[in-house]
Parts: sequence; structure tokens; C-alpha cells
Amino acid sequence: DAEGLMVIVRGLESDGDRHSHWPVVIGLEERLDYFLTSLHLMEVLQNPMLQPRHWKMLARIAETSALPEEDEVKVSDLLALNLPKLGDEISELIVDAQEEVKIEQRLTAIERRWTQQELTFEQTTSGQSMLLPPDSVLNTLQEALVEIQALRFNPHVLRNSTFSEQVQALLIQL
Repeated sequence: DAEGLMVIVRGLESDGDRHSHWPVVIGLEERLDYFLTSLHLMEVLQNPMLQPRHWKMLARIAETSALPEEDEVKVSDLLALNLPKLGDEISELIVDAQEEVKIEQRLTAIERRWTQQELTFEQTTSGQSMLLPPDSVLNTLQEALVEIQALRFNPHVLRNSTFSEQVQALLIQL
């Protein structure tokens, strides 16, 4: 139990300052801190929202091309990345992944709403087709356009070409 060992090491430090300057105690504490931070970041990287694009970003951040496939990652692979050095970047990556999932859900909901929308037309006396009921369709259209416009300027959409293309396609389609 690494956390229990850390308690013992910290206990040595507080033991009247007698042991705190010993190189073995300092080295042990540094290694345990590194290991516990690495374990926490490995746990964070198990987030199911991480997509292959996020693992590629992690490889770029870690300045390595030797990152294994997402389903083949081993503890030794992650330890080799020096995860504690990348802690802030990994946290940002997770936040981005969570935000991207929300964006994907919003885009899917808009697409679903419009693929399920039934448009009914009535022939007028002048021979033209008129949309029925126009208020309902126009309100749904307006809501979708407002949501798409908001997504269009979302920083996560702007940084992701796939999302940008989806938003632009929906905007054109509507």
C-alpha cells in the first residue's frame, strides 16, 4: 500500500526532524510522490470519454510516437511517459474529452430532431404549397439555429475540424 508507506515516510520526517534530512527518506518520499501522482493520472486516463484522438494528443504532449493503441496500454507504457510532468495537460485533455462528448450529444440531438421532423404541405387556392403548421416548424428551426450558432463559436468546436464540419453542414442543411 503506497499511501500507507507515504504515511510512514511522513512520520519519519516529523519525528523530531531527526530523519527528515536523510537522503534515503528524501529519495523515498520523492519516489512515492511520483508513483502516487502517476497512479492518480493513470486512473484519470481510464476515462471512457477518451477517444483515439485524445490518445494521439497525449502522444503529442508527451512528445512520443510510441504510444500503444488505446486498448493495449500497459502500466509500464504510462510510467514511461513521465505522467506527473504532464499532469496539467492530462487534466485539460480530460476536460476537453468531457466537453466534446457534450458537443457530440448536442449535435446528435439536433440531427435526430430534424430527421424525425415531419413536414406537411397544403396546396393553397393559388396552387402554391404551404407548410403546415408553420409556427411549430419555424420555432423548431429557430431553436436549432440558435443552438448551432452557439456551437459554432465554442472553442472546442473551433479546435476540432470534425466538429466544425458537422456544425457547418447542419447550418447549411437547416
